[in-house]
Amino acid sequence: MTRSQLTSTVEQNSGGAVTPFTAGKNAIINGDFKVWQRGTSGTSSYVVDRWRYDLDGTGGTVTQSQQTFTAGSAPVSGYEGTYYLRFGCSSARSGQTYNVLNTRLEDVRLFAGQTVTLSYWARVNTGSGSNFSTDIVQNFGSGGSASVTTSPGAGATLTSSWARYSQTFTIPSISGKTIGTNSFLEVDFNLTANTATVIDLWGVQLEPGAVATPFSLSTSSPANELLACQRYYVRYTGGFDYPVGVCFSTTTARFPMPLPTNLRSSPTVVDYSNVYGRNNAFSVIGPSSSAPTVQSFSGNFVIFDVAFTTGSFTIGYSTYLIFSQSGGGYIGFGAEL
Repeated sequence: MTRSQLTSTVEQNSGGAVTPFTAGKNAIINGDFKVWQRGTSGTSSYVVDRWRYDLDGTGGTVTQSQQTFTAGSAPVSGYEGTYYLRFGCSSARSGQTYNVLNTRLEDVRLFAGQTVTLSYWARVNTGSGSNFSTDIVQNFGSGGSASVTTSPGAGATLTSSWARYSQTFTIPSISGKTIGTNSFLEVDFNLTANTATVIDLWGVQLEPGAVATPFSLSTSSPANELLACQRYYVRYTGGFDYPVGVCFSTTTARFPMPLPTNLRSSPTVVDYSNVYGRNNAFSVIGPSSSAPTVQSFSGNFVIFDVAFTTGSFTIGYSTYLIFSQSGGGYIGFGAEL
């Protein structure tokens, strides 16, 4: 891994209003943290859509949670944010070598050889806000060249009050590099390792040029922002019976599922909870005994098998998929970078 020098220092600014709105200016999907398909809190790598929290070490208390702005209290006038992200370690871990929140933007060609500006609003919730640093990583994918990290010499110093910070980077050229499979540009927010630090974050924007302009979504509307997130992960939850499948053993059924938009690739992860079926007598079968397995994928359509633990199907008969039999049921298809 090589490092390229940052072209300017961390800069704090007022943020300004949100007009004029420019769809597509911001490369960060879900930069206002409004989409939370996986739930509103957790300690796994993925909680809020399009963001991943990576850390090592042991012990401590890790937090990722959705926080709600009181009406009128969003950090910039003219854009009434709904939620913000709270993340970090409320008690120190030990043996840490990294403590990073990141988002991955598809294709390492993005912004290659260009000047870009990263801006965000942040504040300290717990601990110290010193040396809150950012990196931009060019990852050339599987079979590609070694990653290149562009990083500053020093990070921002956050306070307990919301403020906007910006940083200008010159992204290295990719001339002479080999681009492999699933390449990406990664934006990292780094917390100091082995400390009790929790940060509040909102309004993240990465845009071309050397000036931080007013925040906007990466798409033209909140509905399109959700669809942009669902290119990488989509979750179906309980409330009604889902499309008809067919039973091909007494304990296994196959189901077709239309997706709201084209998934980036065939699902690499299928997560689930409380998945049931109904047999031809309309009796409940299940729950599922293992994660559903994808059999076929074609962009916005997936076919998958589910094996169940109790009850019995009649081979060749139809069945329904149920996510709500015991409450909190869901199935999610992930194609994250």
